[in-house]
Amino acid sequence: MVSPQSLPADFTPGPGLLRGRNLLVTGAQSDLGHAVTTALASHGASLLLCTRKERLLAELYDSLVAENYPEPLLVAMDLNKADADHFSQLAESLGEEVGALHGIVHMDLPSAPLSPVTLSKVETWETCLWRVLRQPMQLIRAMVPLLQAADNPSVVLHTLSCGRQGKAYWGPLGCALAAMENLCQILAEEHPDIRFNTLDIGPVDSDLRRRFYPGENRARLKPVTDPAVINGFLHLVSGVGESQSGKAFRLA
Repeated sequence: MVSPQSLPADFTPGPGLLRGRNLLVTGAQSDLGHAVTTALASHGASLLLCTRKERLLAELYDSLVAENYPEPLLVAMDLNKADADHFSQLAESLGEEVGALHGIVHMDLPSAPLSPVTLSKVETWETCLWRVLRQPMQLIRAMVPLLQAADNPSVVLHTLSCGRQGKAYWGPLGCALAAMENLCQILAEEHPDIRFNTLDIGPVDSDLRRRFYPGENRARLKPVTDPAVINGFLHLVSGVGESQSGKAFRLA
């Protein structure tokens, strides 16, 4: 079991919090990703948005440009099919484009059928381990030199509570997320010059949660645009008042 730590509930991001910081974001096509990405841009971040198809982010791109936020760079790459060479090439091209990377915000999580382990499919376990563990591992490994070239770099990995405490029927996704927590701790020890942390935002009315709880009363949930949700990501990626690494954070 992972022991989570609460982020301060009174954190208020100041104007220009992320000005001059290059941030690579995955999962921006989801409703949570859209909300977090918009907040990052509104605080001055220069964004590199990784997507398998640029059209998936066309609306988000247009909205950011219309608000006169820093123009994002769309990185066309299918993380689910990329191998080590693809990630190396991505790191090389981003190095030429921005020189240094101040952070990664990884929000690309899959859904998986909830079922007892005895009834779950092996293919589901393989998919979850690939997307939840191998995908961010390969991405981060390739980006370490760019992160080390930046001042106060931070990597934030979005997670769910099933990865911190075993829960019935969450086998494939829960075990994959537990492995991601362990990966975060390992990276924090191996690279003390980079902050690596995970963040569980709790019950939020997101696309992902609706796949798991289709009949849930959504009125009882926080929206993805809730300041507490957004500020959690801003707090960790900015590093303001937060120097810890290898920790499992949750919203207060």
